[in-house]
Amino acid sequence: MTSVPAADPRPEDPVQPADPAGPADVAESPAPQPRPRASVVAAWFVVVEALFVLTTAPALVWLLVLDWRASDLPLAVALLIPVGPATAASVFAWRKLADEPDLGPVRAFWRGYRLDWADALRVWTPALAVLAVLAVNLVNLRGSDLPAVFGVVGGVVAVIALVWTGHALVVVSLFSFRWRDVARIGTFFLVFRWRPTLGLLAIAALAGAVVVLVGAWLLLPLASVLTFLLWWNARPLVAEIHRRFVVGAPEAPQPKPWPGLDAADAEETGADDAPDDARADG
Repeated sequence: MTSVPAADPRPEDPVQPADPAGPADVAESPAPQPRPRASVVAAWFVVVEALFVLTTAPALVWLLVLDWRASDLPLAVALLIPVGPATAASVFAWRKLADEPDLGPVRAFWRGYRLDWADALRVWTPALAVLAVLAVNLVNLRGSDLPAVFGVVGGVVAVIALVWTGHALVVVSLFSFRWRDVARIGTFFLVFRWRPTLGLLAIAALAGAVVVLVGAWLLLPLASVLTFLLWWNARPLVAEIHRRFVVGAPEAPQPKPWPGLDAADAEETGADDAPDDARADG
């Protein structure tokens, strides 16, 4: 069997280790946080939305003046790059709303941005490039003599790439894994965990309906809602990763085997395996 090395949780998400003297070697769960009031949740939505716009609008506004020709594709892809880190920071903030509502949305968002921007770019940038190439091929297929089946295949590949990107962004938002392990875990959940995958498809369908019925510009004002739905849908995924791979997590003293992962991975160490408190400044 193969295995993936255990990840360190984000430094703001401490996990209580199991008590070796206890009869079952299971750590006590921390006391559940009280649910925040509706006014607090509303404030978080407003602030997360404002911060998402702040970190992406300087690039996205230029999309409004593009002619959307094939020659503009590289520029459009470059302008969409900031969306990845902003999405990861938003997911991190929504996790903090559930775990530490007293932290505040501004601190939670910027902390997530500081910790996640590099990992998010490693996932988001190549995925964005693949999706852009697929989109161009699908558009140009209309004027070609190729069979329609090529369009169907291209659409299916685009949907798979989109769902995988959503899973991978959630992983890098909340955990510290090497990139290749993020790719493999994202693939595992894409194939073997159908509920989060169907949830991501539903979110993508909602975003697509907004684009078709109103316009792509509306996605930016709805960013806080869409990222919240991304976090809410990924809670089973996050719980399973935390149980299996987070160092010191209850009932997970050793990494468990996952399909397609090298057994030697558990033995390798490197710069990408460093804890987040060693990788981030401050």
